[in-house]
This record gives sequence, C-alpha cells and structure tokens, in this order.
Amino acid sequence: MHETDLRNVDFQLLVALRALIEERSVSRAARRLNLSQPAMSRVLARLRLLFSDPLLVRGRQGLLPTPRALGLLPALGRLLEDAARLVAPQHFDPGVATGAFHIAANDYAAQVVLPGLLARLRAAAPKMDINIRPNDTRALEDLESGRLDLALGVFREAPAGFYRQELVRDHFVTLLRRRHPALKAKFTMAAYLKLPHLFVTLSGQGVGTVDVELKQQGYERRIAARVSTFMAVPGILQNSDLALTLPALLADYLCQDRSLKQVALPFRVAPFAIAQLWHERRQADAAHVWLRRQVKESLLKTKPLG
Repeated sequence: MHETDLRNVDFQLLVALRALIEERSVSRAARRLNLSQPAMSRVLARLRLLFSDPLLVRGRQGLLPTPRALGLLPALGRLLEDAARLVAPQHFDPGVATGAFHIAANDYAAQVVLPGLLARLRAAAPKMDINIRPNDTRALEDLESGRLDLALGVFREAPAGFYRQELVRDHFVTLLRRRHPALKAKFTMAAYLKLPHLFVTLSGQGVGTVDVELKQQGYERRIAARVSTFMAVPGILQNSDLALTLPALLADYLCQDRSLKQVALPFRVAPFAIAQLWHERRQADAAHVWLRRQVKESLLKTKPLG
C-alpha cells in the first residue's frame, strides 16, 4: 500500500473490520465496539470503498465474509496485535533481562551505594551486568546521549533536562589515626587548624567544600597532601599525623579498620545529600525506572545523617 493510501486509513476502521468478519453481523460487531448499528453500517460502507470489495454479503443465516475478507483476517490480526503491543505500557522483567546498566560514581558515592545495589541486582537481575566508571566532566553529556544510565554523586540541583533524586543525607567528620596526639585534648578549632590535612581530589589540586566554609568563617587550613582516591587513605593516616575531613558514611566504612578514629568537626559545615541524576529521555523507560528504584531501596537501611 502506498503512503498516500495509508494517510487515508483510519485505524479504527481496521478494528471494526476484524469485528465484522469475526462476528458476521453488523449488530453484534456494533455491540462489541460500543457503537450504534447505523454507525457500524456506515463503517462497513467505508471499508467496502477502501478495499474495493463487498467484504460481507448476505447469506441465508446472516452475513458471509468474501474471499477477500477471509484473506485479510490473518494479516489483520497480526497487525492489530503488533499495534497493541506498540502502545501498551512498557514492561521490564529483571529475572530474564540481559544487557548492562552503566553508572558514573566517584569513590564516595560508589562506596555508599554499590555494595547494597550490586547485591540487589545479582539477586533480582542475574543476567544484567553493571559497569561503573568515574563521575567526571563528561557525565552529563553521556547521560544525554544514552552512554550512561545514571550518575551518583553530590548534585546540588538538576540541570535543565535532567532529574535528580536524593538518596541519603550525610555530613562531614574528621578522621585521624587512633593514637594521634590531637585526640589527647579537646578537639577545638585551634587544634583542627594546627593539623596538616589530607585532601582527596581526582585532579590532584584544588580545595573542597570544607575549605570554602572555613574561608567564609575567616579561617584557612593547610592541605599538606593530596591524593586521587580514598583507597590510599587508611595507609596514609595510619603512618602519619595527617587528618582527613570526609563524609561520615565513608568514615564509617574506613573505621572498620580499628586503627582509625573519627571525631566531630569543631565548626559547622552544612549537611549534604548523595543523589542520583538521569536525563529526561530515560524518565519513563521501564528498565530505568526499575534501576532507580533498586538504587533507592538499596539505601533504605543506611542511617540518615546530618
């Protein structure tokens, strides 16, 4: 059928045609489609014109389909079933789904989110793979293009075209080796500022939220060492007098090593939240909706802080 012909086809005519052929009665087909009998008669007239065939003719016991109508019925059934699937709500079955989820996360977000998330995904979607990469400057572009499904991190707000969901709140603490001299007395602002500080930064330079807050209060700390990953933190702190100010949820993890101890900051820094960020093009995707729910639910047992 040519494109010009398709533009003249009302899809409801095809629905009516199947009902007419199967029911072999204008009145029964009308009741099936919740139409009046005169309206269905007009539909039949349009169908006869469209197909250049009577389609249904009178017999002794009612209407009989013509050979053309009977020949149309199998293809018509397939077409209408395909159309129904096309417009039906999406469905994602994690138990049989294959493929991969792609997530960007920094060390901190990965440590807080991934242990629980991977356990859930392995149990519920064993054939799905999960690929984690750093949350870098390309993340927004890759979310928009579809190369990434989610980004996990401290996103203060969602840029235009993106959605943000808060996952868990956290606050900052300071981490020291357990026998650090600073722990022998009250941990005051003066004691904090006197310490040499360790700072974790992917770029190997710059300052963090804590430094911005200190500057606003008229203070400055000395960052004596910078590293690019939290993996190096335990060994560094255990063998030096350096102090690391970091999110409490991450400090909880690092303090599983009994040689480290966390203490409250002697000044206020606003609490913050780990969030998941995604592009609006994936908002209604069934698999993506399921993934976002798994991320959120994997953190339900995490103690909210701050």
